[in-house]
Amino acid sequence: MKRVSVFVVVVGMLGGLAAPGIHAETDAQLFANFGIITDDSFKFNDFFWNLGLNLDLTLNDLLILSPELNLVTYKFKFKAFLLEPAILLNLKFSENFFAGGGISKFMVISEGDYLGSSEWAMKLNIGFIGEYFKFRIYLSTPFDNVFKDNLIGLQFGISF
Repeated sequence: MKRVSVFVVVVGMLGGLAAPGIHAETDAQLFANFGIITDDSFKFNDFFWNLGLNLDLTLNDLLILSPELNLVTYKFKFKAFLLEPAILLNLKFSENFFAGGGISKFMVISEGDYLGSSEWAMKLNIGFIGEYFKFRIYLSTPFDNVFKDNLIGLQFGISF
């Protein structure tokens, strides 16, 4: 229960960063995200659902810093929950297209049949961003085994 409380506090802090007063001083956009994650075989025998928040901080005309926090669960069993914090630096190719990379880590916050936390991983993404939505495809690969044992994700976000 303590871990769930920490998750709620972190989500609240991310929400506070997107308050109207903050928007006036910086170019920030908060997204509520929903997505699916599977391995690179694309068979979807094993897959995870995720629900999270992503804050896009526009640094200049070319760069977006994107911290995110996702709650992840295996299939629809809801026995194990993982928390995936990540931070990405994205390059804007045009007004709507972006690509970038950063780091992420999966951490168990509620145990079930999942075996444990992961090591830090490289997260690469490419996507499309509109005024009120964001769609992206990403690859998460462990640093000790780059481009092997990959996780592929699709995520859709709505801005508020």
